[in-house]
Amino acid sequence: EFRQGQLAVSTKEIDNWLVEGKLFLLLDGVNEIPSEKLRRQLQQFREEHPHIPMIFTTRNLAVGGDFGIEKKLEMLPLTEAQMREFVGKYLPEYREVLLEQLQDRLREVAETPLLLKMLCEVFDPQTQQIPQSKGELFQAFDEKYNQHKQYPPVSGDFRRFQSEVLQHLAFEMIRGDREKPTEAWLTVSHRKAEGILEGWLGKRGETDAATKAKEWLEDLLEHHLLQVAADSREIEFHHQLFQEYYAARALLVMVEKHKSKKHESDVMNDEQLQHFFLNYLKWTEPIALMLGLLENEEQAFRVVRLALDLDLQLGARLAGEVKPEFQKQTVSLIESVKVPKQWKFWFVSLKGLVRIPEWLQVKLLGITQSNAAIPRLHQALQDEDYNVRENAV
Repeated sequence: EFRQGQLAVSTKEIDNWLVEGKLFLLLDGVNEIPSEKLRRQLQQFREEHPHIPMIFTTRNLAVGGDFGIEKKLEMLPLTEAQMREFVGKYLPEYREVLLEQLQDRLREVAETPLLLKMLCEVFDPQTQQIPQSKGELFQAFDEKYNQHKQYPPVSGDFRRFQSEVLQHLAFEMIRGDREKPTEAWLTVSHRKAEGILEGWLGKRGETDAATKAKEWLEDLLEHHLLQVAADSREIEFHHQLFQEYYAARALLVMVEKHKSKKHESDVMNDEQLQHFFLNYLKWTEPIALMLGLLENEEQAFRVVRLALDLDLQLGARLAGEVKPEFQKQTVSLIESVKVPKQWKFWFVSLKGLVRIPEWLQVKLLGITQSNAAIPRLHQALQDEDYNVRENAV
């Protein structure tokens, strides 16, 4: 960081400043630390220098923990007035048209500056329509980005396969090391990335897969959504959200194949989908993005059902991530969730119940943030039970 700021500072000087308490450290993107080992090192560094003021920023405290930091500030989403001002600067003529279309989950997306900027960039003045989900937003931005690049010179067949290459690389980076299944790779060495692409090209029967892997990776770094990481030996996506989007596209292919090609190696059965994907926090965002793109109602229903069997809150969230026309069906799953057998063993009060308590059902309906849940939530506001009313708010 000092070198990037063109400051000639030695390691010894930095050590002295740490001892003397002369540094104020800002550690941005803690959620993007690529390994548990580095997280432990950062935790140790903080414990060894309690007198050094430090500010940590992270996308999600659930990822990587909070390092025992007691004072926490949460960045508030953009307010209605801020969103209006933001859109007015980008699209003064169409501000009201765009803002009127921001409903429910899409409004939640628009409360983030980066995603609101993307919404403005993909807005089409001719159709005057915006994407209906975060997945559709990234899909539209991807197409717009390629048009903006105006087809730069690239090697061989790269242009035809660039989306598939990004999907495969993103998928393998989030899958990460099989020995450490909870960790995703947010950065990957140049050599490892080449190996991933070479293996994929080889399976496709491409000739000279090694050369193509090197050339196509350079094309991605020069013209698309990859960049050299802080460690110049490694590469990364421009933003973690893009990595999650392309991984979602790879998942989409696997899920869509489930019905028509059940015996192919890249098709997931129910057990695999639960164990290797729904079971891990790192896959939650890609799965949510994937559901917003999934056109098959039967498969959307399947994913939500499997998620509810595994984790009720996860299933509730995903029930509201599917396409709006599927949400009546997925939200109805919550109203029929049965009490898990292990709960009856843990909680005596649940013995004899077939379905989950009404207050929990209402809480889960709220988590969906779906229009399909509104009638039931309105009804719950009038319930005699205080716990039901409280969870409906």
